[in-house]
Amino acid sequence: MSAIKAEGEIKGVSREVLEDFARIYLTERDRKDIEDRKERIRKRLAEIPTGEGRRAFIEAQLRLQLFSLETHRRKELVALELVDFLMGLYNRKEGAEK
Repeated sequence: MSAIKAEGEIKGVSREVLEDFARIYLTERDRKDIEDRKERIRKRLAEIPTGEGRRAFIEAQLRLQLFSLETHRRKELVALELVDFLMGLYNRKEGAEK
């Protein structure tokens, strides 16, 4: 998984750790979806007659995936903030009951 290598370089995490993460969290359905998407991209690339056109298509797909990553990271951060807030409320309530 080359994406694992790129993600590791971005986050400073080893490839092995990210491969373990993918092995643990990706379901068989996720893996199939990834392979299906790769195949659709390969087919679309085969339909584009020029190298310049293929390069433009790949660049557009990269922008799309990077946007998706950014969006999901923001959602993850929002969820983490809310979990922290809720845990604070929960712990305060636990302390009040004792």
